[in-house]
Amino acid sequence: MKSFKQLVFILLFLFSFQGTWAQYERGILPIKTYGTKEYNGLQQIFDIRTDSRGVVYAGNGVGLLELSGNAWKVYKVNNKSNVRSIAIDPMGRIFVGAHGEFGYFGIDSSKKGILSYHILSNQISNSEDADFSNVKYTSYHDNKVYFQTDHKIFIWDYDSIRVIHSKNKLTNFFFVSGQIFTTVVKEGYFSIGDSLTLAYESVDNNIAANLIPFDDNSSLFFRKGKGFHLVTYQNNSLRIAKKIPTQIDSILTKVKVSSLLKLSSDLFAVGTNSGIFILNRKGKLLRIISKASGLKSDYVTCMSIASDKRLWVGSEEGIAVVSVFSAIEYFPQKSCNYDGRIINIQRFGGKIYIITNSGLYKMDENISKYSNQINSDVELDKLSLSKFHPFEIEKKKQLQSLRDSLVFEFSNPCWDLAEFHYGNKNILLVSTQNYIVGVSEQGEVEKVATCYPYDSYQSKVDPRRVYIGLDGGIQSVYYGKNGKWINEGLIEGINEIIVDIAEDTLGNLWLTSMQRGVVKVEQPVFENHKIKDPKIIKLKKGLDADGLVMIGAIDRKIYFPASYGIYSYSNTDSSFILNPTFGRQVNNKKNIVFDLSQDEYSNVWVIANVDSTTQIGSILYLKKNAENNFQSQKIFAIRSEVVYDFHHDEKNITWFGGTFGLCKTDASKFEQSSPIYHTFLNMVLNNTDTAFGGYFVNEDGVSLSQPESFIYTFDYSHNSFTFYFSAMSPNDLKKLKYSWYLEGYDKEKTWGSWSDKTYKEYTNLYEGNYILHIRAIDIYGNVSKESSYEFTINPPWFRAVWAFIGYILFFIAFVWGAIRVSTRSLKRIIKEATAEIMEQKDQLEEKNRNIIDSIRYAQRIQEAVIPSESQFHSIFEDSFVLWKPRDIVSGDFYWMMQREDQLFVCAADCTGHGVPGAFMSIMGISFLNQIAGLPNVKNAADALNLLRNNVITSLNKEGSHTATKDGMDIALCVFNMKKMQVDYAGAYNALYIIREGELLETKADRMPIGVHDRDNLPFTNKTLDLMSGDQIYMFSDGYIDQFGGPKGKKFMSKRFKKFLLEIQHLPMQEQKDRLWENNLAWRGEIEQVDDIILLGIRIQ
Repeated sequence: MKSFKQLVFILLFLFSFQGTWAQYERGILPIKTYGTKEYNGLQQIFDIRTDSRGVVYAGNGVGLLELSGNAWKVYKVNNKSNVRSIAIDPMGRIFVGAHGEFGYFGIDSSKKGILSYHILSNQISNSEDADFSNVKYTSYHDNKVYFQTDHKIFIWDYDSIRVIHSKNKLTNFFFVSGQIFTTVVKEGYFSIGDSLTLAYESVDNNIAANLIPFDDNSSLFFRKGKGFHLVTYQNNSLRIAKKIPTQIDSILTKVKVSSLLKLSSDLFAVGTNSGIFILNRKGKLLRIISKASGLKSDYVTCMSIASDKRLWVGSEEGIAVVSVFSAIEYFPQKSCNYDGRIINIQRFGGKIYIITNSGLYKMDENISKYSNQINSDVELDKLSLSKFHPFEIEKKKQLQSLRDSLVFEFSNPCWDLAEFHYGNKNILLVSTQNYIVGVSEQGEVEKVATCYPYDSYQSKVDPRRVYIGLDGGIQSVYYGKNGKWINEGLIEGINEIIVDIAEDTLGNLWLTSMQRGVVKVEQPVFENHKIKDPKIIKLKKGLDADGLVMIGAIDRKIYFPASYGIYSYSNTDSSFILNPTFGRQVNNKKNIVFDLSQDEYSNVWVIANVDSTTQIGSILYLKKNAENNFQSQKIFAIRSEVVYDFHHDEKNITWFGGTFGLCKTDASKFEQSSPIYHTFLNMVLNNTDTAFGGYFVNEDGVSLSQPESFIYTFDYSHNSFTFYFSAMSPNDLKKLKYSWYLEGYDKEKTWGSWSDKTYKEYTNLYEGNYILHIRAIDIYGNVSKESSYEFTINPPWFRAVWAFIGYILFFIAFVWGAIRVSTRSLKRIIKEATAEIMEQKDQLEEKNRNIIDSIRYAQRIQEAVIPSESQFHSIFEDSFVLWKPRDIVSGDFYWMMQREDQLFVCAADCTGHGVPGAFMSIMGISFLNQIAGLPNVKNAADALNLLRNNVITSLNKEGSHTATKDGMDIALCVFNMKKMQVDYAGAYNALYIIREGELLETKADRMPIGVHDRDNLPFTNKTLDLMSGDQIYMFSDGYIDQFGGPKGKKFMSKRFKKFLLEIQHLPMQEQKDRLWENNLAWRGEIEQVDDIILLGIRIQ
């Protein structure tokens, strides 16, 4: 058992991360109610039915109510009167009896799935027959529909209406052995055929509710004052057989029975003005469902059991759905007369005890446990719901002083409950604020220890000993042979807050503390009630540093629930490891596990926050599979709440509780597979019109899937849609989440994230075929069956096939006509134009020759100012110059100049190509010749600074700093071969050096020779030592920016570097040839996009 303070820590920790006793203790079954605000109608419900899909229909003062999934609709009959009775035929038509009218709701002929009303009572030919009031019974049987009023029965055979009359009032409508019967007041029971035939004469024919099948040959019915009887039909007569006594016969004499309903082969429900009584075939009362247990009204008017085994209830004040076969029952705080969150649960002396943050409570006795016949004077609330009362200490004189001191303790927060059993000593240990108190089955109390307890544990090694977890350590007490408790004191060396205690099979004592790991006391030995030389080991390796750790046992083997799952202790490396047998649903980075225990059937129960981000308190039920691993099933889940404790009772019963209150569950009712439920497409709006009303119909009747006949095609002008959907899970009556995708619109068929939204809009869809896929998920992770809706949108008229055919025909006609009209004049124009063109051609050729000659002359000028390649080789013996202008003359250039021991060399890229670029290059060379001769130019950076100033000044004569962005990118080196050094400065153009097979890149300044945001900053001079064999490369971006390759992309510097390393072993002239061949191969048929300058030098 876990103490209150432990579990307070759980709460704080959780939200910092974001024939048995039990069968008589009755709680509230899962229930959901609907009132006038939900269904938009009046309070009273006259009849209720469900169809094969699980859709619910209810008769109400405003008409027919429909609930599909969680969406309500209201349908009205012609005269707007109330709907008093309902029947559904195999095709899914909903027949209704109203006031002065009857008919059916079916799918309209438009195939849009819209439910529409078809009146049948207007087919009555006789005006007197057409005069009637309420249709109290409507029933389908053997291809006929029966509508019964006070004095008439209308029979519709899907072709015509036949009427049966009765002088006396008709009061009931029921079936026995496949034959239909009614009750005629003061006459008896009559079978219904072509006419009414007397089957049982009775003046006192007071059947208060419809009959229900009881076995193969008989039905069960109730008569006021006479109770339940079996009735059979033989030889055209009814025979009332034996009486069926029940535990509530006395109660039923004082209540009004409104309906009977068979729930299963063994259970039936009795609807009354005091709620619903559920009995078994032996007449034993199993449960009362009333206002005290969740109904809006005790006055039950009608009931219906759905295919998913949920009970739908109509009452004077609305509708309810009850999970009558649920494994879980709830005992809410207010209804069950206790206060606070459940901390611990324990059955002791045959009674359930709970502790909360408000004190100790004990559950009241249930009267139905002892009585074969329950007295009619009993308060039905006590039968429908078990309640608690604060624990009261047995009053005895010798306990008066003790009693006075403990009143306060039991009416304030208590921490823990644990049963102590040794020999004839059997007490409940209650951890209060200041004591461990022993409570006997008779309510007598004794002080076991005075301390500030968190947890208590009866030792299995020595059952007389009780260990007590404290706020700062652990102590033990010992039950002496004289019946007195001996305080054995604290175990020294342990000062943690002890929140859980257990022993393993070797006798080791295990303790866990809040956020401080695990403490192991190896096989403690006591002498004279004092522990002797305890060996204490404190462990934390493998656990979350700040996480809460608890202890659980399976087959007496110790496990440690904590953050991320359930751990085992490894003696090999003294660490905790996640135990793989628990599976990924338990061991998960998103989980926080708080507790585990084993029931009497060896099943394992786990308290966890499964997916801590969603704050859902959960209980997992684990059973071992064929591989001896645990298979988990989530059997309880609740949003924004915490489960604190569970207690395993007899016969598969387990109690659990937390911030939400107390619950009881029966493991024998757990379903082995996930429940099957469906997501309903309630409505589809196309723009603002209804495109689908929620009903699919095929040859077999209403359907959950869309038949081909319901696949609609919409005009392009109607290409916006809103889809409304909902679902209800049998296990989760609250709000579900939904996911969807639109096939044909979403690029991938991938489900969207789960959402609370129950509609989805798509606007301005393109033409094509679409399928909307929808599904739901409940809090247990059960996913519904997928629903889908397929539709097609036609293209607009101007993109239709016939439109394109028209375009082609029009174009052909236009071209043909245009050719015919223009051919005549074209021949004349061609002659005149040809002569003129030839003249213009001669003029253009003359001008082109002049321009080409001018460019050739410019080429000679540029080549004159640029050093020749032979000059370059005279300085650098093993070198190359790869200079390839794009358009005869180039904006890229190279230059060199010797000054004493310094040799200036550059490779530059001027703005522009062709003639403009060439002019810039000539200007740059002129400036460099001047600058290199200046004595104040000490290094490469000095030269670039002066070059930038000259270029900016020359190109911006008007003084505008932003008038032009013309300039150049350059790599400038100043070699001193005596010192074997080179000074480098660059404007965007980097310098590569290959040394001993490694390419070294010296980066340039990120600014040009020209106007720039940072043109006030000096260039950086970098001095590099040279080694013999170094290969130096200076270049513009023309080579690396060349487009080509299989995808037409740039060559890029990465490939350039790789290629240089591949050819580094070759002589420089061979490198030049390989570089140019590589460029040609890369670009293929793509033209050269930029000028290229590339210098290669090998240092000798």
